[in-house]
Amino acid sequence: CIDEKMLSIALLLLMLFPTWTWYLSRSLTSISCIVNIFEVKKSIQERDSTLITQLLQKRVAGFYKAFGGFYIRIAQFDLTKSNWICFPDVFTVLNGLFSSHNPYTPSRVGGPIIMLTDDKLWSIVDPIQKSRLFTNRPDNPLLHISSPPPLGWKVNKEMINTTTWWNIQISHISGSLQDSPPVHYVKSNNLHDILRKPTTFLLLTIILGVALYLFSYRINPSGVSFSYSSFIGKGGQYWRMITASFSHFDIMHLGFNTMSLYQLGELESIYGSLSYAYLSIAMVFITMLICVCIYHYQIHHSGMSEIAHQEGVGYSCVLFAWMVAISVRMKTFCPIFLLPSLCFSTYFIALPLSWVQALGLHSSFAVGFPFNIGPFILLFVTKLLIPQSSFVGHLSGILIGYPLAWNLLDWLTPPILLSLLAGLYMMKEDLFVWKIPTFEQQRSGQVDFSSFVPSSQLRSFSLLAVTSSLLFCAVPVSIFIMGPSQIPVRLMHGLIVWSALQGRRCEWILNGNAAHLSSQTDIVNILILSGFYSYCMALYDLCSVAAAAPASSFLFVTSGLSSSRVSIWLVVLSLLVVVEISHWWATLQCLWEMRAAASVLSRFGWDRSTVAKLLGQVGLMRAESAAVVPFSGRAHRLVGDHPVTNTSGGRASVVV
Repeated sequence: CIDEKMLSIALLLLMLFPTWTWYLSRSLTSISCIVNIFEVKKSIQERDSTLITQLLQKRVAGFYKAFGGFYIRIAQFDLTKSNWICFPDVFTVLNGLFSSHNPYTPSRVGGPIIMLTDDKLWSIVDPIQKSRLFTNRPDNPLLHISSPPPLGWKVNKEMINTTTWWNIQISHISGSLQDSPPVHYVKSNNLHDILRKPTTFLLLTIILGVALYLFSYRINPSGVSFSYSSFIGKGGQYWRMITASFSHFDIMHLGFNTMSLYQLGELESIYGSLSYAYLSIAMVFITMLICVCIYHYQIHHSGMSEIAHQEGVGYSCVLFAWMVAISVRMKTFCPIFLLPSLCFSTYFIALPLSWVQALGLHSSFAVGFPFNIGPFILLFVTKLLIPQSSFVGHLSGILIGYPLAWNLLDWLTPPILLSLLAGLYMMKEDLFVWKIPTFEQQRSGQVDFSSFVPSSQLRSFSLLAVTSSLLFCAVPVSIFIMGPSQIPVRLMHGLIVWSALQGRRCEWILNGNAAHLSSQTDIVNILILSGFYSYCMALYDLCSVAAAAPASSFLFVTSGLSSSRVSIWLVVLSLLVVVEISHWWATLQCLWEMRAAASVLSRFGWDRSTVAKLLGQVGLMRAESAAVVPFSGRAHRLVGDHPVTNTSGGRASVVV
């Protein structure tokens, strides 16, 4: 049984997450500026002039952030972006500001730098060629000690030999350069490693904390492990995908995995802390699903039924996926540390250029996909030396590791992962509302729900109906605002809220009918999924608003969004958050009024009194509502808040 106080703290932390998001984005955009280039006088060769202008735009223009007394470009103008300008979500904004694999971050200074020299001369410098591209000596240097002058920049004719003149304009200047965060190039230490790799140390803390808990309370491995039999079938124990991944019951197993996780943490500086975090979580689910598919084939097509109950734990599946990602980035990869001379070279799988263009891949894939056989060698060596290790689990990590290494999973943000998992859950549990026996009956409009449903439940249903309709209509609006990446996320949200609305009507008709108890349980699961999905979407949209609000300059550069358009779309998304929270609340109310919800709560060791106490602690509990009279097809009337049936031809049936 989960402690109620811990759940209250978890709910409070989820509510505070948008505040953290706003603070992070605000702190990264407080000292910044935008550099743009406008051509004011063309040379004789207009074609050459336009080409040079585009090259200078790509070379100089962009969004600059202050670090260590310099302005360093962290994002540049996208001259090839389409006319469909989209509002970026929280992951796009924070990845653009945080991502260390961006070539314009301080860790890899390859872009231009705006700097002030001792002789009061401002310069835009190319650090690679170690040359000044543009200079500016303001008439009044004292006014521009802490920020660059917006106008008056001159081109360095020695570097750019052309007769074309440009007007360099620096706008959206905010903050003082003197207050910029320092860049410390110090010898690595433990604290520096924690700050540089926060996601890695967070994962290490979780794994070690779970291991301490398991060892201290002597938890049976079968209580948290993952197996094919626990996953397959209706009502599978899906939470085992998470508990099994972070559980270790052997000291050697724990030591190997934590040591490997620490070493593979160098990838965090390549992918960025945020991307590394949610891709690691995605690998937990994907590797487990691949294991299920392999086990399913072995059991049903190879006759290996004995492996259905094999249990497995450990973080090794994810580690093998990241090991593939780091192996293809090396010229030679040595998988076995006891044999340092046993190394394997990385080679490239050629891919036609037409395929690269058709798939929309990065131009670097024109060379080919990097591939290293080292992970497969380690797979067989591990199974040979440690027979009880999971060959299928490690293999699943390798199989998904290559798409991960080739950056083919960069689109797999948490909202998209949530929509895919929700769709798989509905398919596996067969949670399709049109398969409920009374679906056509409630859709026909011949049932008068007001004759046998209490008024309090009708009010809750009205709120559910209004919010569901608004969310369903908001699907195309959200896709238009935030782009095609929102298609699976919003379509799944629309399907779930529509299913919850139809399922609530079906439950009223089925209420009290023991012959359709499984259908009532399915309706409860649909409403739980709808409430959970709406809550996650509200948190996601709220964090997107919190991240985008202080980063309007960054959005202008990376997405081409004007301030007015950003403001309008922020208002629209804010209203959408209100609707999503209202739908979540309406779903909770409807679930509380459903009799079949008790059977679902019993799976988690809860009952209605436990939930009532929890909701009362956070101020979300209201008085118990009247129950529903079982629908019998006879005439019903409603007297006050108490349903009364017509007793002619049968006895009265009232549930109180």
